[in-house]
Amino acid sequence: MTLPPKLEKLLENWPAKIISLVAAILVYAFYQISTLQTRFFVVPLEVRQDSGMVSTEISEDSIRISVRGDMTEIATLEAKDFSAFTDMSRYMSEGTVTVPVQLDLSDNARIMKDVEIKLQPETVDITLEKEVSEYIPVKLNYAGEAMHGYEITEIKAVPSLIKITGPRSLVEELEELDTDVVLVDEVYTDVSLDAELLQVNSKLTCWHEGPVRVEVNVVPSKMKRTLMNLPVTLVSVNENLSIEFDKKYASCSISGNELDVEKYNPQNGFIYADCSEITEPGEYDIPLQNKEIYQFNVESVMPETIHVTVTEIPVEETEEVEE
Repeated sequence: MTLPPKLEKLLENWPAKIISLVAAILVYAFYQISTLQTRFFVVPLEVRQDSGMVSTEISEDSIRISVRGDMTEIATLEAKDFSAFTDMSRYMSEGTVTVPVQLDLSDNARIMKDVEIKLQPETVDITLEKEVSEYIPVKLNYAGEAMHGYEITEIKAVPSLIKITGPRSLVEELEELDTDVVLVDEVYTDVSLDAELLQVNSKLTCWHEGPVRVEVNVVPSKMKRTLMNLPVTLVSVNENLSIEFDKKYASCSISGNELDVEKYNPQNGFIYADCSEITEPGEYDIPLQNKEIYQFNVESVMPETIHVTVTEIPVEETEEVEE
């Protein structure tokens, strides 16, 4: 059988032609490979979760991305062109799971052809817990005292409870929310201050923005004081009678606002015995009384009574006195 002239010419020295073709292909492939380059990017790993579960631990928090391709194309890429994430929406139970890492590409990265993209690692281990919310009490930290003569009766945070959301174990172990130290010093009236909350675990969400209000209630402080050696005065003595008594001095216990009680200095006549009902000689026990002072209360007077001896003044002495 005779081959057509064209085919016969094509097959002429065919081993040499095949070797030349293979060599050309290899040269082209080598050239193509030599022009390919690899770039590396590191991006944060996003955990996407909307199933009522939250992550508490993750084996990797960033992903290394290698991009291999023509340098003229991949030179325009940046880390922001890649978003690494895990989809946790189908996981409904607490525990540790191994999940694949997925990748979102920007429009700039998506239009590139003949580009090889690899992730390291390709999977991560994530520990999941149920997401819960609780109202946690605020613990105020403050320093200082009220001004002398006053006292702080109450200091409270508004709000006193703040909603916290996060992994079950972290929320359950959180007993209180601390504030920064608030200076409450030399106050003498009610005041309102601000206190910043100390930062909680980054895995917890605090549903209160800004500082809490600190309300401080202040009142005058109370005190008791015993007044000693107060002279006893007799009042309303019948002019025809002479009275002798055994207790010339008394003590008195008073109470009230500290500043008023501290500075009070009783005048003569503060403690007295009313003799208006004594009309004839004899011996009597008369109760001691005190003048009313509006700033404070008199708790007690000691002794409570004095013993008096009453005699009649002779008429001659009375007349002499009148003359």
